[in-house]
Amino acid sequence: MGTEIAFSFALAGFQVLVYDNDAEKLESLALRSAAIYDKGIDRGLYKAENQVSVLGSITRAKNIANFQACDLVTEAVFEKEDVKATILQELDKTCNPDCILATNTSTIPISVLSSYVSEQRRPLFIGTHYFSPASRMKLVEVIPGILTSPNTITFVTASHAGAGKTAHSSEGRAGLRC
Repeated sequence: MGTEIAFSFALAGFQVLVYDNDAEKLESLALRSAAIYDKGIDRGLYKAENQVSVLGSITRAKNIANFQACDLVTEAVFEKEDVKATILQELDKTCNPDCILATNTSTIPISVLSSYVSEQRRPLFIGTHYFSPASRMKLVEVIPGILTSPNTITFVTASHAGAGKTAHSSEGRAGLRC
């Protein structure tokens, strides 16, 4: 899912940074992104002349410290709470204090995952549930935690709209979803 999310934002003109501690997975990400674009060209979805620019806007990072300057970071590891907890704790320590941390999850409550970041970060923590394949599906569910600030919801919703996504917020149901 991380590849598809990164591809979606790159396609919309954003500079995207992708991290994995496994160099082979990072290489696989580049190959998968190129394959997605190639399929899109064949289907008339993407222009061949934009491929180099779109794929070139995805930077692969082998060090999580590269995320220090980001405004929005989306964690997209597989649905295993302890793995998500570890990466969220690392991102919390690494990212600047104003960086919004999002988690791509469909099964783990957002407020449970927010417990793995510092109290100061919790108003800047939010869930984003992408529908598969993220590169073609427009809908993204934006899921605030109990402590997520309204400004965070607004920023994440606007960022996704800028990426061509329709962000549906379950803001009014935060107590039920968290």
